[in-house]
Amino acid sequence: MNKLLNTLILLILIFTQTSCERVTFDKSGVENKNGFELNFHVGNIDTRSIVDVSKVCNKINFAVYDSIGDRVKSISQCSDYDNDFGTIKVSLPKGNYKVVTLAHSGNANASTTNMNRITFNGKVTDTFFYSNDINVNGNSDYQMTLKRCVAKILFTVEDKVPEDVKQIKFYYTGGSSTLDGVSGWGCVNSRQTEIRDVQVEAHADSSVYELYTFPHDANSFLNITVSCLDASGNKVYEQLFEDVQVSMCGTTSCNEKLFSGGEVSSSKGVALKANDEWSDGGVYKY
Repeated sequence: MNKLLNTLILLILIFTQTSCERVTFDKSGVENKNGFELNFHVGNIDTRSIVDVSKVCNKINFAVYDSIGDRVKSISQCSDYDNDFGTIKVSLPKGNYKVVTLAHSGNANASTTNMNRITFNGKVTDTFFYSNDINVNGNSDYQMTLKRCVAKILFTVEDKVPEDVKQIKFYYTGGSSTLDGVSGWGCVNSRQTEIRDVQVEAHADSSVYELYTFPHDANSFLNITVSCLDASGNKVYEQLFEDVQVSMCGTTSCNEKLFSGGEVSSSKGVALKANDEWSDGGVYKY
């Protein structure tokens, strides 16, 4: 009997560790049996063509805040483990609340304690958000369509990367790695760093690197320093790109030959706008 009981306990522990969904009740008195049942459905992502959330993101972070801005509930989901990915069920007493929902593909869940300063463990991926005020006075269903809130920098190294270059470091300022979950804009002057390993193919042909940031407003500019590192982490080449224009839901394309103009250089460019698959965005070539 004891052996059977121990086996059941072990199975329960394994299940709770492998399930990605986490539910947190942050404020005492919010979770009660008299609360109303609310169902939230993250059915679609608003790109140029509406697509299912699981096609573009693998994590959802959902949070509810009361009328004074305190978080009262939070739920995290992962598409790899949660069969109900995109469907969120909560119970709330009568009252007014703010709902903030994020979809992304970060390695960790977003920190949603403060709805105006949401962080992503320092790393920004393609991110979508939804923010809305709700009045709870009965059982309800809500359909949520999330909108993209990042700018993407598509950096193309047009020439072959030398064999001694093992990593490329992108250091950029002017954007934000912290999101205001209400407005969808970046809210911190961040210093973002992304280090990418150079793949074997990059030594024989051009290579592409994707970077993301949350713009502060509709007229945002980045300064990007691209450093090429050898196996010991020493700087081999470096180039500065100034005044790189970015926009929410837009793609900025930087196409450069890094290794034909000396060890250290700088460039400025004028933005040219074109259509792109990202809704309400554009491509900016430098």
